[in-house]
Amino acid sequence: PTGWTGYPFDKIAPLFDRRKCEVVINFMYSFVSRFIEHPDEKIIASLDPILGGPGWKERLDPSLPKGLAVEKLFRETLRQVGSFAHVVSTCIDKSTDDRPHFFLAYGTKDPAGLKAFRQIEWEALRDHARNRAAAKDRKREQKTGTGDLFAEHAADVSEASIEELVAGQQELAKVRLLELLSTTGSLAFERLLGVLLEEFMMRETDLKDICVEMEKAGQLEKTWGAGNRKPDTGTVIRLKSGSCPDAWCS
Repeated sequence: PTGWTGYPFDKIAPLFDRRKCEVVINFMYSFVSRFIEHPDEKIIASLDPILGGPGWKERLDPSLPKGLAVEKLFRETLRQVGSFAHVVSTCIDKSTDDRPHFFLAYGTKDPAGLKAFRQIEWEALRDHARNRAAAKDRKREQKTGTGDLFAEHAADVSEASIEELVAGQQELAKVRLLELLSTTGSLAFERLLGVLLEEFMMRETDLKDICVEMEKAGQLEKTWGAGNRKPDTGTVIRLKSGSCPDAWCS
């Protein structure tokens, strides 16, 4: 209610100068999003140091809701200031409400960090979904004075929703993979991994499964050798000769 004191990127940028560097920053979405349209210019200007300077409103992605556009601009600014190879974020919802509370923004200069973040994110969100289901049940019980006969199944349903979210991200990643290969013909698995794990919420194992699935569907060549069940570091992912990416993407 009385404002906030941030950490301007120009002050903490020296921390990012190391060749090997990774950072996790808590972006307080629920607080920042309240003041995006605030009439007080001082409040708007207080966000300048973490959003690339004055005039940040003109740099927001118009295709996104204002709050999400600000969070995206924050990540873009972090990438530029820290010279990070990858910057991603994960949304943490409020414990008893279906809306974002904060985002954990992660920046790294090493692809290994990106792989680790996505793996930990998947595990953490499953746990968070279970905890949220329990919190919602406690809140409902306190309000109504009665328990939920199906409360023991609520956590399973919430966890399944995370699996559905990841599955949806995988479908989008398939389309993106075909778009990338349609212009290059082939790409190293590690290169695809860096691009797709940054754009979509999924793990390294998910991308391996996608490649296997698309090879069986006749979309990719099996370039990972007869003795290997899945592609790995050093594998070149290639479109199958005579295939039609445009048809798949449609």
